[in-house]
Amino acid sequence: MQSSKASKPKLSLPKTPILGSFGYVAFISLLLICVLGYFVQLAFSERLPFLMENEHFSLADFVTYYQCGKTILFGLGHKILDSATQVNVLNRIITPYHTDKAVPIGCVPLIYLIMIPFATLPIHISHLVWSLGSLALACCTLAFFLRQYRGFSRKWTMLFLVGMAASIPSLAVVYFGQMSFWLVTLICLYCYAFLTKRDIVAGITLALTSIKPQFSLLFFLPALAERRWKLLTAAILSEAAFIALTAQAVTWKNVLHYPYYALNLETLAGSSALFMVGFRGLLARILPAEIVMPVALWLMLICCVMIFFFWQPSWAKNRYNASWGLALVVILDLLASPHSFIYDCTLISVAAALTLPTLRVADIDRITPFSLRLWTALLLFYPLISYILFFFGGISGQLPASGFAILNLALFVAGSRYIISGAHAPEEGPDAEPETELEEASNAEISQ
Repeated sequence: MQSSKASKPKLSLPKTPILGSFGYVAFISLLLICVLGYFVQLAFSERLPFLMENEHFSLADFVTYYQCGKTILFGLGHKILDSATQVNVLNRIITPYHTDKAVPIGCVPLIYLIMIPFATLPIHISHLVWSLGSLALACCTLAFFLRQYRGFSRKWTMLFLVGMAASIPSLAVVYFGQMSFWLVTLICLYCYAFLTKRDIVAGITLALTSIKPQFSLLFFLPALAERRWKLLTAAILSEAAFIALTAQAVTWKNVLHYPYYALNLETLAGSSALFMVGFRGLLARILPAEIVMPVALWLMLICCVMIFFFWQPSWAKNRYNASWGLALVVILDLLASPHSFIYDCTLISVAAALTLPTLRVADIDRITPFSLRLWTALLLFYPLISYILFFFGGISGQLPASGFAILNLALFVAGSRYIISGAHAPEEGPDAEPETELEEASNAEISQ
């Protein structure tokens, strides 16, 4: 007797209209070419890319990272937390410009070590290598995941990467010289290693995500819930090794004093809360400034508890559920983090790589249930929506930040509703990945 699944006829889906498909891909590709071309031209013209406004002296985040590396090269690693030293190093970097005051550096000590090779280059070249190099690495990592884990064809993998790289969050990463692409690389590798039971690799990559520690905590919890002691041990030992190595460059005194120093810097971040894309950004619009951060931290704690108890140990035997669980952790990380900005929304690409059932817009109206349809539509149109939000206030405006926060919240609600509803009817087994007729046909298409 044949199973019901075997007796289902294959569903022949209509192709996306040629004009619509070509138009959307051409539009996104053109945006990507313009963005990358602009930064190449900017770098080789030797203009300081961190001077964003002619009337006001304004520094991009990359200058801070570059300053970290220069501090070590100047032999001042023992004074990284000293404000006078920070001003001195900054003035040596920005000559002939000069400033008597610098924004305190809040980077974790490990960044000082990582930035040493980048600080050996002229700043405009270093900015280009840092930003475009990290973009290339993130694309290679995502391509590896899509090809090896999801079975995407070269064509659909390329389309996925173009959409990610041409979005406003990616533009913000390159514009500010942020490290979000490095984080995309590490979290994507962590997810791959986690799902394929490569615990040592997962532990090392999890430890490296401490370059932005506000994003590390939530990814410990699935491993803890599944009692992956080998993974957790590898992460703890790797982090200890990184700390010990860093201490050789910046001294143990600075490493141990850093948490206290970072907490004091929080008093300077109050006004920037309105530019954040998580709960804190939304709370800053409705609550008094002095209680926004405490409330945001309580929400983050609640999210941690929720992940730990929501994560089912049985998911260790079901890649489909585990993939969805990790995707929701990515979204929740953006929402719960006390410091997440528009450029950090590049992490959405990892959630998309983990779960998207199709890359064809024509398939959306045939996806069931509605929660999965909404999830798919929001992810496919995320690059386009990001430009709509951009036109309302620029690359770092308050209104676009709130828009991204609401968009991320909608994604989390849709994804949570889908996996809680049990509509995916999980099957047993380590490689179980149940498919609807639509998913079978779509997967056959994207693997061609």
